[in-house]
Amino acid sequence: MNFNKNSMPDPETAWQDLKSVAAKLSIDFMFTDLASDEIKFSSGFCKLKGQNLIVLDKHLSLLGQIEIVLETFIKFDLEEIYIPIWIRECLENPTPSRIGE
Repeated sequence: MNFNKNSMPDPETAWQDLKSVAAKLSIDFMFTDLASDEIKFSSGFCKLKGQNLIVLDKHLSLLGQIEIVLETFIKFDLEEIYIPIWIRECLENPTPSRIGE
């Protein structure tokens, strides 16, 4: 998915906003090297032993990481929690295509 980057604050501020929302949703992050010749695995959301987890390739750009987190948030009910307006705007109008890979 590609998200409207025009409404997004600078990447560092955006990342902090996303981490705050993830904490409200009880989502943890794991940064790892996903480059492997034997196993094909990409960044994204999973459940591990009942825990919500976003696995992020440590080689992915910050914008790519932001996109993965936004893609994950689409799967959750966000109506009952406060999220910054820029995140809500991004989630309302996603379009196909990855930005950070």
